Amino acid sequence: MSCPNLQAPRRVFVATVAVVALVVTACGGSGDPSTASTTGSSPTDSSAAPGPDEGAVDLGPTRAIDPDDAPLADANGPGPAVDGGLYDVPDPLPAGAPGEVIASEPLTDLHPSLGDISGQRFLYHSTDATGADIAVSGAVFQPPGSPPAGGWPVVAWAHGTIGVADTCAPSRWSDFYEYGDYLSALTGHGFVVVATDYEGLGTPGDHPYLDAEAEARGVVDSVKAVHHLIPDVTDAWVSIGHSQGGQAALVAGQYAQDPDLPLAGVVAIAPASSLELLPLALTGSPEQGYLAFAAAGIVATDPTVELADLMGPDALAVSEVLDHGCWYEVMAAFVDVDPAQLSPVTDAGRAAVDAYLGRNEPATSPIDAPVLLVQGGADDTVPEAITGLLRDRLCGHGTVTAMEVYAGLGHDAVLVPSLDDTVAWIQARFAGTAPADGCSTGAG
Repeated sequence: MSCPNLQAPRRVFVATVAVVALVVTACGGSGDPSTASTTGSSPTDSSAAPGPDEGAVDLGPTRAIDPDDAPLADANGPGPAVDGGLYDVPDPLPAGAPGEVIASEPLTDLHPSLGDISGQRFLYHSTDATGADIAVSGAVFQPPGSPPAGGWPVVAWAHGTIGVADTCAPSRWSDFYEYGDYLSALTGHGFVVVATDYEGLGTPGDHPYLDAEAEARGVVDSVKAVHHLIPDVTDAWVSIGHSQGGQAALVAGQYAQDPDLPLAGVVAIAPASSLELLPLALTGSPEQGYLAFAAAGIVATDPTVELADLMGPDALAVSEVLDHGCWYEVMAAFVDVDPAQLSPVTDAGRAAVDAYLGRNEPATSPIDAPVLLVQGGADDTVPEAITGLLRDRLCGHGTVTAMEVYAGLGHDAVLVPSLDDTVAWIQARFAGTAPADGCSTGAG
């Protein structure tokens, strides 16, 4: 198997987060970097630490919001999209239990950065918030050769924010919308990696963006699907995700209750948390398009509101981009919108936002498996102080938790430098080694 050409995703951006630091302090969180460990690959000596986003293709804030940076137009961006009939969900949908496979096809037309890798795209059964049977899409990557004794260890990947349109399903993209080389690298370490697209991305229905229960069902049921697709895999599994997917990995840990599929651990990389602070952090920043994604997620899960309750007319006028555009297009569409236009405009809208942010907060209950939090010290999208609050909450629930901070690295740039440490932590969980608990010492 050839090694993928690992590089940080190209979505490099800068957010205005000073107000978040003030709110964190007011809320009682220290946000003190000394409460989290720093790995050997990210020295605390600032003279030896890498610069912000070192190793990334630095597009800068202007490039990141340029309409010409849309997929298929930007050589540094994601793509190209993969055509195929797999996503044509049967209507009516044949009955099936969560995790049963509806259809599958070999992974083809992959980006060269993924290297020589094999696997499958597939549709599988899951359920929506009402308990109705739905189809969800995803992919699974398989290492070459024969499985080890006991089977291939299973890692369930949850992706970061890409969009809410069907075209934004990462399995539809030859590079899995910039995450493919990371997934290929995980597979190269001997893991079967299953990657859900989440409910409503690539398949019928709206995507309930950041909805904790929907994400949890998508991840957990994708693990069940692996057992229908690949023989000789372990019952034990680890959930791992980045950004939105970090939140998803955590909530999957909370909802993983199947004794036949024991959860061995959770890795959350720059996870979305302290969601009530999102409007403060994002309003007026180059990434305020995230608020439009959140508005779409609210409408998808709350039938009492419409987009017109959640944003003003100027924002509403460009909101159609949510139906067909992904990260680059949405950020470009909303970057110049008056920030006041991205606040709810009705009492129903304000109530819906409060309910949405409250019910989707991760780590509101104990996780019966150890947790590793991976954080960039220069992350301006999910600041270190926010993840510090998350760590404190996990520890307060009695969850064995370690937090590793990588000095000088940003939100996306932390993925590659942390990979070897993350893999070692996951391997130790499958080996049954007792994890270090940073809760009592403040170290990872």
